[in-house]
Amino acid sequence: MPSYIITDPETGTKLKLTGDTPPTEKDIDDAFKSYYESNPDPKVPEEIVDEKPSFKDLALASVGIQNIQKDDQGQNVINLGYNPMTSGLLEQSIMKAGSGIARGVGSLPFDLYAKTGLPGAEGSAGIADTIRKTVPTIKGGLPGTDTAGSVIQYAVPGMTAFKAAQFANAPKAINYASGLLGSAASDVAVSVPGETTSLGNLLGGPTAVQPTDDALTQRLKVGSEVLAAGPAVDAVLSPFRFLGSKLPTKKI
Repeated sequence: MPSYIITDPETGTKLKLTGDTPPTEKDIDDAFKSYYESNPDPKVPEEIVDEKPSFKDLALASVGIQNIQKDDQGQNVINLGYNPMTSGLLEQSIMKAGSGIARGVGSLPFDLYAKTGLPGAEGSAGIADTIRKTVPTIKGGLPGTDTAGSVIQYAVPGMTAFKAAQFANAPKAINYASGLLGSAASDVAVSVPGETTSLGNLLGGPTAVQPTDDALTQRLKVGSEVLAAGPAVDAVLSPFRFLGSKLPTKKI
């Protein structure tokens, strides 16, 4: 297991830390704090102390997690490290998508009630924010996992809702419309207010999320875009589907 020598620039004190990954700033601060508590005089001869990683650190590292901390806004954050056995591109993308879904769906009922203006509505908005901060967000990891995680966060529930909202014997047009509504509702549910970016923010238009929008309005703007984007994408793809249906098939 590799060792790392760290130095306090103010006193010149050196410590040796041992672990699978380089120490974080928090690890360094904790190590010096522990050392100075047991050695209150910073002028004592320099000493190298072997700080072995705790069981918790080893357990987190075994699943590709570098550490868990709280940021300046009070948001719990899981910082991903690297472990080739348990934290590949797919695994990390799924973790990020799962975090987004949990934070979005978990706080949705309270965002809905906060919009009613009924007694306790203001407190409900606070509860929704607390839920989003309590469920950890996932950061770091392999390149591309942020984008892949966002795609999974919206696409998987959206496609599932599209199928679930259809009726067995209904006309195709009715099923298509109900499927779009299901997908829109899914996007509303999994969106995380305060972090969501809509197509309106990229292309302009009424669905652009504004800093002054309340949580439910942000969700509704994102969800409403499915009603326009879905038919537009289908219109672009329809010629290719038509050509594909005309290609000869070989039966085996």
